[in-house]
Amino acid sequence: MLKPVERMWDICENSKLDSDIAYFHRLMLLGEMVAKITVASLIACIRDDKERSRYSVLYELVRASSLGGWSQALDSVLALPGHQYVHGALSHRKQLQERVGSPSWQFESVAALRECLHGLSGTTDSKETTVQAKQWLKDFVYLRNRTRGHGATPDYKLAEFCEPLSRSIKLFTRNYGAFNCEWAHLRSSLSGKYKIASLSSTSSQFQKAYMPSNTLSDGVYVFLDEPHLVELIHVDLDPTDIYISNGNFKNVGFECLSYISDNLLIADSRGFVDPPQRLPRSETEGNIHLGLDLSNLPEPPSDYVSRQDLERELGDLLVDDYPRIVTLRGRGGIGKTSLALSVLKDLAKATPGRFDCILWFSARDIDLLPEGPRRVHQDVLDEGDIAAAFARLVGPLIDDEKEKKAIDLLAEGLQGGQGMPICCFVLDNLETVRDPQALYRWLYTYIRPPNKLLITTRQSGFKEDWPLTIPGMSWSEFNDLVDKVGGRLGVLHTIGDKYREDVYQESGGHPYVVKILLGEIRKAGGARSLQRVMASEDAILEALFERTFGSLSLAAQRTFLTLSSWRSVVPRVAVEAVLLRPSNDFMRVGEALDELAEASMIETLESGSDKQRFISTPVAAALFGRRQLLVSTMKTKVDEDVALLREFGTGDLNAVKRGIGPHIQRFAQFVAKGIIQFSESHDSEEHPLLRDYVAILEYIGRQHAGTWLVLAQLYDEVMPDRYRPESQGFLRRYLMVTQDSSDKCGVWRQLAFSYRRSGNISGELHALNEMCKSSFVRYDQVSEAADQLNSAWATHRWNSERIEMARTLVETLQRRVSEARPNDYSRIAWLCVHLNDLRQASRVVLDGLALDPSNEHLSRLASRLGIRGAAVRR
Repeated sequence: MLKPVERMWDICENSKLDSDIAYFHRLMLLGEMVAKITVASLIACIRDDKERSRYSVLYELVRASSLGGWSQALDSVLALPGHQYVHGALSHRKQLQERVGSPSWQFESVAALRECLHGLSGTTDSKETTVQAKQWLKDFVYLRNRTRGHGATPDYKLAEFCEPLSRSIKLFTRNYGAFNCEWAHLRSSLSGKYKIASLSSTSSQFQKAYMPSNTLSDGVYVFLDEPHLVELIHVDLDPTDIYISNGNFKNVGFECLSYISDNLLIADSRGFVDPPQRLPRSETEGNIHLGLDLSNLPEPPSDYVSRQDLERELGDLLVDDYPRIVTLRGRGGIGKTSLALSVLKDLAKATPGRFDCILWFSARDIDLLPEGPRRVHQDVLDEGDIAAAFARLVGPLIDDEKEKKAIDLLAEGLQGGQGMPICCFVLDNLETVRDPQALYRWLYTYIRPPNKLLITTRQSGFKEDWPLTIPGMSWSEFNDLVDKVGGRLGVLHTIGDKYREDVYQESGGHPYVVKILLGEIRKAGGARSLQRVMASEDAILEALFERTFGSLSLAAQRTFLTLSSWRSVVPRVAVEAVLLRPSNDFMRVGEALDELAEASMIETLESGSDKQRFISTPVAAALFGRRQLLVSTMKTKVDEDVALLREFGTGDLNAVKRGIGPHIQRFAQFVAKGIIQFSESHDSEEHPLLRDYVAILEYIGRQHAGTWLVLAQLYDEVMPDRYRPESQGFLRRYLMVTQDSSDKCGVWRQLAFSYRRSGNISGELHALNEMCKSSFVRYDQVSEAADQLNSAWATHRWNSERIEMARTLVETLQRRVSEARPNDYSRIAWLCVHLNDLRQASRVVLDGLALDPSNEHLSRLASRLGIRGAAVRR
């Protein structure tokens, strides 16, 4: 049984201690709860249809102020044909509808409830021998209205009703299918998995089910073959309590009541605002019959501007036998449908044509009109709707079509069976059908060359297709659109060159956004700020981005809200590093950014200097994201992310050209300043965010090697000496990954100096040895290395590695001896002495003294080697 129902039973039992009247009223509340759960779960298992039957019932129930509305809703949904139910719910429907007699639980439950009704009316028991379980809800509504609602029943009678009422409810809840299913509240997590709070005794089916987080929205689900969202039931914090729709509908929300705690929860009402009647046809809905060109294509928009490169690419993909499926992806209003219609119109006119028929199926539910978005009737929702339309359009062309079911005819048509025309099937707005992934799999299973399937969608993730992403318009296309629409509206005289450039940059070349702005310019009689116009157009922002945003994974949503809040061109690696810092919950940020890019919610730029990628968020998308953030539970964490991103500095196109280096330096300066300020007021404590700061820079370092040098500098300048090993580690990390030999030389020298400061002679000599191997090393640096090696001779035992280093240095210094100064000769000679090559040492001393007879180092070494004055003078 459902945990909330069990909990309500416990409350009922406890109320017996107060009085029979208290017990009765608690039982009545439990009955209301049971009645609403019964109806809500059944509605959850009804498939959407073109007539919006399910939505019509939900529309009425979120406004229902009495339990009678729920009883009427039950009659409405039970009257729907069986095929509109998911398979697992058919048994539940049967339990409520079938007429049964004693000793069935349905008969006994209704009979027990009618004992109460007979007690109210004073009549004898009914002579009915069979009943339907749905009658239980009607009888309960009558009992409630006569007792708790509008009646004045004496207390002694209410006390008499307790036993049969309790027996009736127990029979219903223990036997009706919905109370024996698994229920759970699902909530997406940043890791991409669901957090499952069980509302029933088990949730094993939810645990086993494959449920990617971008396919199901958060909410209460009942499991029947698969999870089904119960839109009229909500959970707040306690999974053993539920809130059920209780009317009091307003545009901002509707009331949900907990029968356990008597608390209220206000649920979002935005999904139930549109009227339930049949909506107008979409302007992109296909024609009912084929035209002379054997297509049912609607007309392209009158203000469509040709996008030649995209048209050419799409045309080539459609004419070629490969691929079978082409997907046009992009944001709402970006021009996917217009582009497809333009190319398909040309294909339909071609003689001889690539296709015998071009068939257009529209799943669009919102038209983006110049005056704003408007809800429209969806022509197709699943393969059954497409099959019916296919049979109507193509059936007359096929001899034996009357002998086949529509769905079989469509399957054969997709495969290109004998006698079937070669078709280009087009599905506009795939993301709005009942189950996009299931429909895509069905179409993918049957489509075969030479037929072709073209899809337009805002979503990504459809495998085995050929994606063609539609970006914003180019500068020339944007100008053509402004001239065309602006000329028609008579506003071109108000649009200067600078204003055009600003609008193009802010809009990202989004055609629908540009059209809306031009319309606002006409209303205002002059230029208007795009940001102000879009900020005042809630409906437009929701139409463009709501569905796409809702289909994103939670990690992608979190990332998008962060980018929207800091609307600047920002290095991609900085975004990843900030979101993946240790104090945040783990999420797959790279996948989230790719998801946002595929959905055209962000744009990616590449730096020419270091090939690093930068992210830009179009102004309209950013405004939508900021609105979402106002009511998001992730706001606190997003604000923390944005505060860190700001420390990388603002960015624009010029910043992209300069690469990521300046951004890293700016962030390192912020970190250094924070550490210094903290250390001044906390003598012995480490900065509490140091782990986060270092983790951010380390992550960036894995993609941009120069960051390791910045980290080393940061530690050397502001951290205590005990952190010198960390600084040395950063230098080594740089040396491991960089390919720049000229840089390596200097870093090896820097590392050697760091080792010297920490007393690590072995490390210092190793670093100097590596430095000297570089072709970019200066002669004085090699000589300095020789001096350090000579100094180590007196205090450290020489091993084979140091002996080999000495030989290498001698060879290097001798090979470039023309660059040597007298002191350099002294260092070479000492190396030879340590190598026991006294003859070579003497020659080097003599050569050095020939350059500077007064050099004290060479003179002392000459005396030690027994070189006489005459030899020196010579």
